[in-house]
Amino acid sequence: MSYGPLQVEYHNPDGRTVIWVGNQIHQGYWFVRPGTFRGRLCYTYGSSASNCDGDITKGSTGRQFRDGDPYDLAERTTAPFNLSELSFRSNLDDVDRLYANKSAAVEE
Repeated sequence: MSYGPLQVEYHNPDGRTVIWVGNQIHQGYWFVRPGTFRGRLCYTYGSSASNCDGDITKGSTGRQFRDGDPYDLAERTTAPFNLSELSFRSNLDDVDRLYANKSAAVEE
């Protein structure tokens, strides 16, 4: 069994968020709750309770970032592909390559 990146998220400036996990897309909301330093980034998906990360520090805990919505997650109801197609040590560069390959195959 292989595991791909745990998840890819898009945070819309209006408070909406989309999380891509495996082969699923989930719509939700993000907000900042006051924390000890910069605040805590919190999420709500569906009817689930809010889940908050630690203090907000861009680039912490091995996270990677891209500007904008490069995978068009805000407009999707289905995943572009199953993230489990990638190895556990994959990063966003690997997601970019597979996304480009899958998109090119659809266009042909």
